[in-house]
Amino acid sequence: MAYKWSRGRVDTGDLVSSDDVDRDTKIDFEEDQIKLVANNTEYLAIGTGSTNVEVSGVIGFNGGVQILENGRVGIGTVAPDYKLDVAGNIGINEYIYHNGDANTFIRFQDDSINFQAGGADFITLTEASQDEVVINENSTDMDFRVESNQNTHMLFVDGQNQRIGVGTNSPQSVLHIIDPFDSIGGSEKDAIIILKSKKEVGIKLIADTANTAGEGENPFIDFYADGLTDTASRNNRLGAIALEGQAATTFTSSLNGAFFIDAFCPNHANSSLRPLQIANDSSNNGHKARITLEGTNGHVGIHTNDPSTEMEVIGTTKSDFFATDVTTQDLGSGTSATLSTASGIVLLDAGSINGSDMGGGMEVFSLAFPTPTISGQKLTIIAQNADTNNVFVLPSGLVSGSFSSLHDSSGISAITFVQIVEGSHKAWYQIGKGV
Repeated sequence: MAYKWSRGRVDTGDLVSSDDVDRDTKIDFEEDQIKLVANNTEYLAIGTGSTNVEVSGVIGFNGGVQILENGRVGIGTVAPDYKLDVAGNIGINEYIYHNGDANTFIRFQDDSINFQAGGADFITLTEASQDEVVINENSTDMDFRVESNQNTHMLFVDGQNQRIGVGTNSPQSVLHIIDPFDSIGGSEKDAIIILKSKKEVGIKLIADTANTAGEGENPFIDFYADGLTDTASRNNRLGAIALEGQAATTFTSSLNGAFFIDAFCPNHANSSLRPLQIANDSSNNGHKARITLEGTNGHVGIHTNDPSTEMEVIGTTKSDFFATDVTTQDLGSGTSATLSTASGIVLLDAGSINGSDMGGGMEVFSLAFPTPTISGQKLTIIAQNADTNNVFVLPSGLVSGSFSSLHDSSGISAITFVQIVEGSHKAWYQIGKGV
C-alpha cells in the first residue's frame, strides 16, 4: 500500500485500501459518523445515532474479552454460553441484585453473606459466631425444606407451628420422624434413632419445668401398634413408660411421683385388655416370659402366661419367712353358717353359736365350706369359745376323707385344710389339726 500525505487540512472521501481488489473494505466517512466496513459489512459505527458506538459481529481484546453479535459477552472465554460468561473469579463490593426487584439480592459484607428475597432475610452465613448458618433470621412465617434423593421433605421446618419433620411436611409434634421411604412401596425402612458415643449415651425427658398450676404434666413414652394412629390424641396407645404426677391420676392406686410401666388402650375397653410381660434370655431356660400380668382380671403369673389366680407361680418358691393375712368371721347365734375364705387363716367367733341335737347330748353347728377353686390352697380355721353349750363346729359340704370338728373341750381348736381341684373333682381335705 502506498501512502500520500500532506501538511494542513485535507478534505477527502472514503479511505479504501489499494490492496483490496474488490474495493469493499474501507473507512466510510458519513455526516457526523465514521464506519469501519469489511467486505461491504459494517462492523463499527462511531458517531450520532441510536448509540454513540455500534458494533456488529465479534470484538476481541487481548485481555480475553469477547463481545459476540448475539449479545453475549465472554471474559476469559471466546464462546460464552450466557449474556455474561466469566471463566475466572469475579470480585464485587457488596450487592448482586435481581433486575427490577431491589429487595431481592445477595449481599457480601466482611465475613458475612446474606441471601434476601422480598425484603426477608432467608439465609445468613457468618463467621462471627463460630461459622454459624442462620435461616429466617427475621423470624417470619417461613418454612424450610431440604430434599434427598427420594424424598422432597427429608428435612422440613414448619415455621408457623414451630415444628420439625423428617420425611414429612406435616409434623404433628415438635419433632416428627417418618421413614423417608414410607411412600415408596417395597422400599420401606425401619425408623430408628441411633445415639452413639465413646462416653455415656442417654435420653432426657424433662417436663413441667415452670408449671404453676400443679403436677399435671410429666414425661412419658407411648407405644402404638400397626393400624393405631397417634394424630388425634394418646387414646390409641397400647402401652406407656412414664412418671406419675399426682397419685391415682393415671390408674387406680398409682402413687405420687412413681415411675411406672402401663399397658393401656383406652379405645379398646372391655375386651380382655392389654397384658404386660417381662421376659429375658437365659442360658438354661431359653428366651421366655418370666412375669405376666394378664389382661382379664389383672392376675400375676410367674413362669406362666395364663395365671388363674391373683398370684400363680409355676415352679419352686423359697423364702426365709412365710406369713398370711388373718381374718375374723362371726358365726352368729344360729345353728349353721357358710365359711368365708378371705385369707389363709380365719378366726371363728363362736361364742354365741347354737347347735342341732345329734343325740346323746351332742349338739352340732354346721359350717359349710365353699366350693374349692384353687388346687393346693391351704386354709386354717381357728375357733374361739367353741365349747359354748357343748356345741361342736362341724365342717360340711365338699369335705372329703376323715376330718375333725372344732371343740375346745375335745382339745381341737384349729384345723388345716387344702383344696384339691382336678378336672370335675373339687374337694377339701384335712391335712392337720392343733389345740
